[in-house]
Amino acid sequence: MAIKWKNRMVICLIVLLLFTLGLMSLISLVTRSHEYLFKTYFDTEQFQEEFQAFIDDLGKYELNGMTNEEAKSHLFVTAEEIEEFRDEYGVYSERVKEIMDDYEIKMNTEKSEEGSKANDGYLKERDQKLEEVKKIFYNDDYVKKKIIDEKGKYIDEYYRTREDDLPQLYETKKVFKYYLSDVETGEVFTNIYTNNENLIDSTFKDMAYIQHFTPKEGNYLETVAPPGLDNTVKRFTGKVGVVKKGPENSSVMINYHQYPQKQIAFYLYVVSGLGALIVSIYMMRRLAPFRLGASIKKYYKWIPMDICLIILLLNISIGMVFLNGISNTYLDDHFFVSDFIFMFILSVFFVAIVLGQINLLFGRFSNSEDLKEEFRNCMLFKMYLGLKEAFLNKSIGIQTLTLFILPLILIPAAIIVGYEPEFIIICTILFFIVVIPIIVLVVKRAGYFNRILENTSELAKGNLEPDLLIVGRSPLAELAGNINKLKHGVETSKKEQAKSERLKTELITNVSHDLRTPLTSIITYTELLKNPSLGEEEKSAYVEIIDRKSKRLKVLIDDLFEASKMASGNIDLVLEKVDINQLLKQALAEYDESISQSTLQFRVSLLENPVYVYVDGQKFWRVFDNLIGNILKYALEQTRVYLSIKEINERVLITFKNVSKYELSESSDELFERFKRGDTSRHTDGSGLGLAIAKSIVDLHEANMDIEVDGDLFKITIDLKRFEK
Repeated sequence: MAIKWKNRMVICLIVLLLFTLGLMSLISLVTRSHEYLFKTYFDTEQFQEEFQAFIDDLGKYELNGMTNEEAKSHLFVTAEEIEEFRDEYGVYSERVKEIMDDYEIKMNTEKSEEGSKANDGYLKERDQKLEEVKKIFYNDDYVKKKIIDEKGKYIDEYYRTREDDLPQLYETKKVFKYYLSDVETGEVFTNIYTNNENLIDSTFKDMAYIQHFTPKEGNYLETVAPPGLDNTVKRFTGKVGVVKKGPENSSVMINYHQYPQKQIAFYLYVVSGLGALIVSIYMMRRLAPFRLGASIKKYYKWIPMDICLIILLLNISIGMVFLNGISNTYLDDHFFVSDFIFMFILSVFFVAIVLGQINLLFGRFSNSEDLKEEFRNCMLFKMYLGLKEAFLNKSIGIQTLTLFILPLILIPAAIIVGYEPEFIIICTILFFIVVIPIIVLVVKRAGYFNRILENTSELAKGNLEPDLLIVGRSPLAELAGNINKLKHGVETSKKEQAKSERLKTELITNVSHDLRTPLTSIITYTELLKNPSLGEEEKSAYVEIIDRKSKRLKVLIDDLFEASKMASGNIDLVLEKVDINQLLKQALAEYDESISQSTLQFRVSLLENPVYVYVDGQKFWRVFDNLIGNILKYALEQTRVYLSIKEINERVLITFKNVSKYELSESSDELFERFKRGDTSRHTDGSGLGLAIAKSIVDLHEANMDIEVDGDLFKITIDLKRFEK
C-alpha cells in the first residue's frame, strides 16, 4: 500500500512538472510571439526603439542645424501662454492682499532707530513686489519678457545636455549610415563621405536594413526642435541603413547577432513545452492522479461556491504572476539558475493548488440539483436576498441605508475640518440640521420598537395587553396596527372556538337524538312482533309503524350523507342555462297539495320575462324544495308567506319571507348549522339539515345565501349572477 501511494505521488509530481512547463511555454508563445514568430530582428520593437533613438539624436545634433543663440532668436510667446502665466499667479486682488499681510507681519512696530530702518527696507521691498505683480497682470510686454527668459533657460539646459550625450551619437553612427536631404533648402546630411552617387547606392545595397523616407509616400523624417520652437521642425527625405558588420560592442550588433539564437530557443521551448502540456493532460485523463479524499471534499463543500471561485481566481492570478515571471527568463541576457529554480517551485506549488481546486469544483458542478443548492448557499445570493428583504419595505431599506452612509459622510467631513478649519461652521450647521434629527429619530424608533416587542412578548404568553398606540405612518406604526389586529383576531378566534365546541356538542346531541328516536321505535315494535299471541290487526299496525320509522331513519341518514358531501365540495355540478322563474314554479307545484291543505297564504311575485341563470337545475331545485318544506313545517299558521324574484343590475335576488312558529332566539348564522331546528324540542319531522344543504348548494354555485331574523320574521335571500351570453 505504501509503495502504491509513493508511485502515485511520483506520478502527481511528474504531471505537475510537465503541466507547469507546458503553461510556461504557452505564456511565452502568447507574450513573445510578436517578437520571434516568423520575424527578423529588424521587425522587433527593440530595434525600432534603437532606430528611433538614433533618429532623435541625429536630428538633435546634426539635422537641426541651429545654435543656442539662433534658437533663442526664434523664441515667441502666444496670447494663450500669457494667460496661462497669469493664471498661475491667481487673482490680482488676492495676490496684493497676501503681500500686504505678509509684510505687515514682518515690519517692526518698534519706534527705535534700527526698527525704523528695517521698516523702510520692508516697505521698499513690498512696493517692488506690488509693482511686479501689477506688471504681471496689466503689462503684456513684461509678461512676454519673463516667458522668453524661462524658455531661454530651457534652451540652455537643452544644449548643455546635447553636449553630454554627443559621444553616444558618434558610436551609433558606426552602425547606422544615412543620406538625408532637407526638403526646403536641399542641404544634404550624410556619414558616407563620397560624392559618387553610384558608390552611395552600392553602399546602401550592402546594408542589413534600410529605411526609406520618400515624398511620394508622404514619409518624411522630422527633426526634434528645441523647447519653445515647435513650429521650426524640419523635414528630410533620403534613407537610413544598418551595416552588416559593425562594432562588436555595439548594442545593435549584439542584439542583431543574438536574435537568431533566441528565435531558435523560442521555437524549441514552445514546441517542447506544448508537447509536455499535451502529455500531462493525457496523463491526467488516463491516470487521474489528483484524486482527493472524501474528507477533503466534505470540508470543501462547507465553503460557499462564490468564495471558492474567488479563492480560485486569486490563486490563478498569483500563479500567473510567477508563471509569467519565469516563462521568458531563458531569453534574458542575465539568466540566473537559482532564481529560475525558486520561481519554478513556486509556480508548481500554485499550479497544484489550482488543479486541486478545479477538481473539487468540478465535482460540485456535476450534479444539477446540487448546483441549484450551491447557488442558493452562495454569499452573493444571500447578500442579494438580504438586500431584497431589507427593501421589502422601502422606508425601512432607505432608513437603514441612510444610517449606514451617515458615518461614511461624517468621517470625510471630520477630515476636511481637520485640514480646512474654516469649514467647521458649515459642518456644524449640517450636524444640527441632519445628524441630530436622525439620532433623535433613531432613539424614538428604538423606544417604539421596544414597546412593540414587550407587547408581543405578553401576547405570546397569552396575556392580552391594551392596544398599542399607533404613531405616524412609519413601518413600526404599521407593525403596531397589525399586532393590534392580530390580537383582536386571537380574541375572535377564541370566541369562535368556544362557539365551535358548543355547536359540536349540540351536533352530537342532536344527531344522537334524531337517529335514536326512530331506531328505538323500530327496535321496540320489532320485539313486539316476536310475540306469537299477537293479532293480525296489531301486527299490521306495528309493521306500518316500523315502515314509517325506517323511512324516517333513511331520510335522516340520506340528508346527513348529502350534507356532508355538500360541505366537502365532493360533488359534480351540471351547469346549464336555467329560467329561475320556471324552476321556482316547479318547486311550488310539487307542494301544491300541501300548500292547499295548510292555513298559510303564499304570495308569489315573479318577473314577467324569463330570468336566466347558469346553475345545476336539479341541485337548485333541491334548494327551493328544502326552503319551501321548511316554511310549511315551521311557519306560523294563519300567516302569509312571501316569495319574490327581482333583477338588480346583473344580479338576481330570490327572497323567501315567513313568520316563524317558534321563537328564534339563536344567531342567524347558527341556523345554517347541521341538525339545527327552529323547533328546539325536536318534535317535528324535520332533520335540521335543510338549510345546511341549501347553503352548501348555493356556495358551490359561488353565490350568496343570507338569513335575516327580525323577531319572529324569518327571511332568506339568495343572490345569483344573471346569465349573459
